[in-house]
Amino acid sequence: MNTGEVHDLEKNITWARCVVGEDWVEGKGCVGAKKAPEASELASLIPPGWRLPNAGEIATLLDICWSSGANREVFNNISVEMGLGFWFSDRGMNNGSPFAAFLSGGKVKIYVDQKRALARLVKG
Repeated sequence: MNTGEVHDLEKNITWARCVVGEDWVEGKGCVGAKKAPEASELASLIPPGWRLPNAGEIATLLDICWSSGANREVFNNISVEMGLGFWFSDRGMNNGSPFAAFLSGGKVKIYVDQKRALARLVKG
């Protein structure tokens, strides 16, 4: 198993532990410069086999990581990253264009016209 990935047994997907622009280094966690791309830049940054999470997946990640210290060890920078927002995409919403999700006051807030956000990818 790649330690830069973590499998969500409930959703049966695999999350990248680091956001786009970072790499996983054993013993150090995510290193490198986080990228907060514009929506138009996303396609060129997503490697084959990976995708943006959908609304349910991103909400689960934000909810679980906010309330669980154990999951903050898996996603070591999640608290900081939630304030920057994450891109997600649902084909049936917003004409297929990505949205940004933020956690504020323990609730997920969605923005349609967000200029930049982080991308944490999934596969499966």
